[in-house]
Amino acid sequence: MLTDEIADLGLVNVFSVDKDMLGFLRKEFSTDVVAHAHTALLKAYRQDADHTAADGIAYAEVQAQQFTLTVYGGGKLLMQHQYAHRGGLDIVYYIVNSLRQLGLSELKARIKLGGALTRDSRYSTSSAGSCRASNGCTGPTGSSTSRR
Repeated sequence: MLTDEIADLGLVNVFSVDKDMLGFLRKEFSTDVVAHAHTALLKAYRQDADHTAADGIAYAEVQAQQFTLTVYGGGKLLMQHQYAHRGGLDIVYYIVNSLRQLGLSELKARIKLGGALTRDSRYSTSSAGSCRASNGCTGPTGSSTSRR
């Protein structure tokens, strides 16, 4: 078991790493410093001035079949969670639903995407537009959420 302390947020991230992988990393990189990817994201987002936006900000770090969603409201960390996805609409659904559950407006909150995104990837901005233009968004498991 390893831990990362994020003192300015009052958090400790507890995680495990395969001992063979940890040994390889320590040998190859000659260091004992190992941090969880989510810890690195939280520290990086605190460097972004937008994390203090009063209307909130959602950061989505997208990978091939999963993404990490981190939401701040007025500089306060409200949530960080990893979701599986099958495409851009799943990501839009989770962002919109999370913002609404946290009492933030998806129309006012800032949204920043990063990670495995390319100009021709399946995560296009048109996905967000089609969701906002309707009365609700259909979730990845058939659930839905409607506008307030």
